Amino acid sequence: MNDVYQDHIWFDCEFCAVQLKSPARAIKGTIEFCDLFGEPRFRIGYTLNERLQPGARVTAAGLGFEYNDFMNEHQWMLTTDLDDMTVRFQVGQILYEDGATETVR
Repeated sequence: MNDVYQDHIWFDCEFCAVQLKSPARAIKGTIEFCDLFGEPRFRIGYTLNERLQPGARVTAAGLGFEYNDFMNEHQWMLTTDLDDMTVRFQVGQILYEDGATETVR
């Protein structure tokens, strides 16, 4: 018998396409969890593989990562109240429905 113990931190995100120029097929970027001053404390790469219209909202439930108690960033995520963090999605690349791509930064 193989007992495996795993800790994870799970979260849900809502994305809003406020600056999207035209309908997108996928958006790749980084979710940044920041302190109250906007300084990134933890980053995780994410690709939104869902069609998105400009101005629309989409929810991604059950996102997460395996917790490592030896990593300061993971400890910060575990011990910081949601009221004491801000979250932003830094877009890196957009694949539009017409096949065009845009690199952002």
